[in-house]
Amino acid sequence: MYQLQLLLNIPELFTSQSKIDFYSSMFENLDLSSIPEFPSSSPGRKGYSHHALFRAFIVMKAERFGTISDLLDYLRNNLIIAHLCGFDISKPLPSYWTFRRFINEFSHDYLTSIFQNQVNILKNMGIISGEFISMDSTPIKANTKLNNPKSFSKNKFSKDNQPNSDKDCKLGVYSASNDSSNKRYKF
Repeated sequence: MYQLQLLLNIPELFTSQSKIDFYSSMFENLDLSSIPEFPSSSPGRKGYSHHALFRAFIVMKAERFGTISDLLDYLRNNLIIAHLCGFDISKPLPSYWTFRRFINEFSHDYLTSIFQNQVNILKNMGIISGEFISMDSTPIKANTKLNNPKSFSKNKFSKDNQPNSDKDCKLGVYSASNDSSNKRYKF
């Protein structure tokens, strides 16, 4: 009886140590000072910590869960992760609707502020610097008839045939899939 009770009281047995270390170090270095932990609200219950809810959504993305229900199942089965997020595991975890309401009402300005704080922290630690610039190679398709697959224009993919709608537009090639032989030519 005593051994069974001991096993049920140790949530670490259900979560790998590497995940515990990963989330511990991530949340330890995450500056959430720009988010009010318990925003002022009308009279009623205090609610759950917005810091804990935000950390739970980080877990959701890190574990590649597509739904809040999957996140809730994971947190219920890995109470140590729920504790690392900031929830009191002696009480029930937030409901699906609490998570849903939080994400719907969460301001994009908070994300921008958190991102800027994290970049500054990493810069001060010497992990990143401003020496390199990142470039995005995502194709941006021009609004032109030459990109219409039903168009029967002559010399549709000629570099000399500049679209009238956009003078800055250039002919480009991007991969249509992961197959290297499958290419698409677009303006």
